[in-house]
Amino acid sequence: MKKIMLALLGLLLSVSIVSCNTINDDWLNNSVDDIFTNGYLSVKKDGLWGFIDEKYNEVIDPQYLAVSEFSSNGYAVVKKVLGSFNFINTEGQLQLEDDLINIQSFIGESTVCLYNHQYAILHDDGQITTLSNVLDLEHSNIENRFILEDLDGTYTLIDDQGNELSETYEYIDNFRDGSTYTIVVNDTNSGVINSEGIEILEPKYQQLVINVVNDSFSGYDSSYGMYFYVDDKGNDLLPSYHVNDVVKFMTASSKTAAIYHGDGDLVGYINQSNKVIIDPYFIKIESTHQPEYGFLNGFEALPDNDDLVHIYNDSGKKLYDVGETSLYENNDLMIISYDDEAYVIWDRINQTYLIYRKNGDLILESEGQMLLTLDSTDYILEFNQEDYTTNIYDYSGKLLMSDLTLLYTMFINGMIIYSEDNEHFGIMNKDLEMVINPMLNLVSYNDLYNKDGYIILKGQIYDSKGNGLLENPYQDMKCTTIQIDN
Repeated sequence: MKKIMLALLGLLLSVSIVSCNTINDDWLNNSVDDIFTNGYLSVKKDGLWGFIDEKYNEVIDPQYLAVSEFSSNGYAVVKKVLGSFNFINTEGQLQLEDDLINIQSFIGESTVCLYNHQYAILHDDGQITTLSNVLDLEHSNIENRFILEDLDGTYTLIDDQGNELSETYEYIDNFRDGSTYTIVVNDTNSGVINSEGIEILEPKYQQLVINVVNDSFSGYDSSYGMYFYVDDKGNDLLPSYHVNDVVKFMTASSKTAAIYHGDGDLVGYINQSNKVIIDPYFIKIESTHQPEYGFLNGFEALPDNDDLVHIYNDSGKKLYDVGETSLYENNDLMIISYDDEAYVIWDRINQTYLIYRKNGDLILESEGQMLLTLDSTDYILEFNQEDYTTNIYDYSGKLLMSDLTLLYTMFINGMIIYSEDNEHFGIMNKDLEMVINPMLNLVSYNDLYNKDGYIILKGQIYDSKGNGLLENPYQDMKCTTIQIDN
């Protein structure tokens, strides 16, 4: 491994403060540093990116095709022209003598680049660790950990200095969903290593999953002809049950996982602490929500051996008797909307919508008008599908607003986006106050960012009342890292 410390040269470009935005007088003493990353916010003008500071001074003139956010050490990656990258400091000075040909998205404090046509690890302080005899190199999704593919096609986990941490394998997968464990493969069999390269499970399993929510492992061991569910020490996590399928928490936020016990297809459920909240009693059915996927947003419809379907919450409490299994299979009864606090049942036969709290209490019932929970809010929307008017209720069932013409409603980062015609979009805050009146083509998924009451919309910063803070808005701005593509 060869380490190069790149010193600053006299030829480095220095970019001075070009302009200063004047803000509204009411906001002179108010800080909005929550929307800045390490003191800076990237802004776009005339198609190019630069930076402003927390006082809205334009400290780096927009001149780059793309930029990353500034790191805590005060460095950002910039894209100068197609296939040409460099580092700048907070003064706008270029940090590398030679531009980089290629760079992956900047993750943590280091990333992969091509330097002098060699794979290298680029650090956010301007250092480069070059590697030799490398076929491929990629970031592992764990800070300062990389997956190296050697010229012979084998894989090794290395640190950001190029030191080998693991044994060589036929394949090493990326660390996923914040887990410190990942899958490795030898002879088509799977095993597990941790982020230090230590082998947790030997590669000998035909099926293997890593449950991020509780650092457990489940799979099939052909040498014993049985399924297993263990922790990182190999301890059986369900010693009282004979599992006959993989125990899998479907996502990194899943609160429950299905377990199959004995020789039949009966399914039960455990929580993240491996406590059995529902004994294996229910059967599989073909439906929108497969029981083996676990509870979705805290609720699941489960059919029993008597051909009856019941809704349970993720604490194992029965909330509602839906009816015969055939009704659920034919989608005559469906869970159509849910969040962490409530769920909606659609009774298609009676054209009735019912919304329940997570504890099973009925909040609201509506005939012929669709009920939906508005994600991440305490509101229920009731749509009249004939005239498209909307009523808004709180979770006590109290009517808050009525007969609104809302053809489009969604929730992004603490703000309700609404439209009366699907062309002009406005913003309401959590108090249902109109913050920004509908404008033509106001927002898309990527146009809006909201944090702690401040809204960044295209090139302007707004407070929670809709007041613009910049006298001279930009073309665009971002609070988070901009993806740097080659």
